[in-house]
Amino acid sequence: MAAGTFLKSGVSRTLALAAVLAVVVDASATAQEPVPPDTLETVPDSVRAEFERRPPREPQTFPERRYALRGPANEVFSCDRECVQNSTAPSLLELLIAEVPGITGIRAGYFSGPHHAYEGPYGPGFVRVYVDGTELAPLERSEADLRRVSLGDVALVRAYRSAAGLVIDVDTYRVRGGRAYSRISGGTGSPSLQILDGLFANGLASAFTVNGSFELLDAGAGGVENDRFAAFGRLSWMPWSNDFGVQVEMRREATDRHAADTADVRRNELLVRARGNIGDRAQLEAYAAWSDYRLEVPNLPEDEEPPTRDADAVGVHLTTGLGRGSATLHGRLSGGGAYAARGGDLSLSYPLGPASLEGGIELESWDEFSTRSWRAAASLADTLLLPLRLRAFAEGGSRGVGRPVADSADRVGFDALGVSGGFDIGPFRVSARWAKQRLDRPVGLDASFDYLAALDSARVELGSWEARLEGPILPVGVLIPGLAPIRVRGFWRQNDFGDVRPLYVPEHVARAELELHDAFFQGHLELWLTGFIERRGARLAPEAGSPDPVELEPDTWMGGHLLIKIADFRLFYRFANPRGSTVSDIPGAAFPSTVGLLGIRWEFFN
Repeated sequence: MAAGTFLKSGVSRTLALAAVLAVVVDASATAQEPVPPDTLETVPDSVRAEFERRPPREPQTFPERRYALRGPANEVFSCDRECVQNSTAPSLLELLIAEVPGITGIRAGYFSGPHHAYEGPYGPGFVRVYVDGTELAPLERSEADLRRVSLGDVALVRAYRSAAGLVIDVDTYRVRGGRAYSRISGGTGSPSLQILDGLFANGLASAFTVNGSFELLDAGAGGVENDRFAAFGRLSWMPWSNDFGVQVEMRREATDRHAADTADVRRNELLVRARGNIGDRAQLEAYAAWSDYRLEVPNLPEDEEPPTRDADAVGVHLTTGLGRGSATLHGRLSGGGAYAARGGDLSLSYPLGPASLEGGIELESWDEFSTRSWRAAASLADTLLLPLRLRAFAEGGSRGVGRPVADSADRVGFDALGVSGGFDIGPFRVSARWAKQRLDRPVGLDASFDYLAALDSARVELGSWEARLEGPILPVGVLIPGLAPIRVRGFWRQNDFGDVRPLYVPEHVARAELELHDAFFQGHLELWLTGFIERRGARLAPEAGSPDPVELEPDTWMGGHLLIKIADFRLFYRFANPRGSTVSDIPGAAFPSTVGLLGIRWEFFN
């Protein structure tokens, strides 16, 4: 296969490059060893004292991002690097489904993608993915493919959920203080599954840091192969201090898919970013991004292959403190067509004692229309009687939905409002949410599996309520003294439709997870044992080659994992669908009949 050849050549190039770098670094280190002087020279006491008074140079670190894409008045679901490494999730979407209640995942290929998400009726134009503060352009469909983000690069994931849509904010690993870091992970299992990924980061000289990572995936079922190779490299330069830096990033991906979306994808991305701190509370960032996307169809003459699609953008972020609050301004220019030619976003947040207020506006100019949207939110956190959290949020206006295949875009109007609240009772945390969401018409992904679907042009109205519970439920320490209790984490979301049912959104969705986590031998050994079950109600889905959607029956998906951490090693086994049920998000793209992955992950600081 084309991807197999690409993988082999990619691995060869990677190993060769690693060998060259090792030789260069070794030679550099040897060349920098001091040469013993022929004569002994005495350093004057005044010079020695001056050097002793000087503070040591601060280790090189690229300035940390000071701006948040949304404020605390939104519902924020976060997962840091420890959370990511201990989850054993095979993809970013799987992680989000476990961490963010009620979202709808669309997996046209379970392992290799493409992966997309909906929050209620809101998908393209409303679910946005940012990596290190820069939005991913949806090159192939109306919504960015979540499979473009390799979990091995991730240091922190934050999902901001308000009244309309979802903002997925991903921070990749950042070298801190020039301290070298390495992580390697690999696993094998069923269905014919092999995974290998790694991350390497280190300081270089006195003002540079470097990051490099790769991901290899080979999955097959029923004689059908799905391969993926992705590589990432970043060079950061801090010429004067850690308050200013310049980064150059490159990504390359090759994916061969044989599922509902059978594209062989070749993608390249380049980004240049400069970020500087202005005093203690302000920060300015400018960036330029280029990306291209190409489909390769087997046995198709070159002159008949689909054309290469590309996207480019330049933008600036400015964030500053306003008293106890903050303001963030983002401006962006891009190439038009399926992307807004010009866009701007202003966010304001301000704390008032136990309360917090937040608001924002977004303006975009497309080739044939303009869009305007606003958002407002308020939150209250109090502990007078018991730990209590209340939120209210509303959004409205219009958004643009790009269609990269047709190099065009559409405008869709919307309005939404919602409230959420939660409180703690002893070790238990109870939360609830209600939302009313409206959309001018259903919006599909414009993918190969749903572009023929005849979507109703009438207004979509969806009301939803949600309940969540988290806390210890089984005190196994009574039977085995000293063992931590088993904790439960679960939710139920009910979606009530109006006259029009949007694609993909189930009538209800529920998830329950039981987890046992404990540490032994003064924390040198940790154990995680987790099991989960997901239940989805009936939903509409597109059928390939037909304009009429079909209704999928309710289904159940279950699984879990065992993870043992010993020092810097993690041994894990992940399983799913032990009953061999037929489950899919869309017809023709069934999940594996069974999943079993045995692997090891090793991370260390050099």
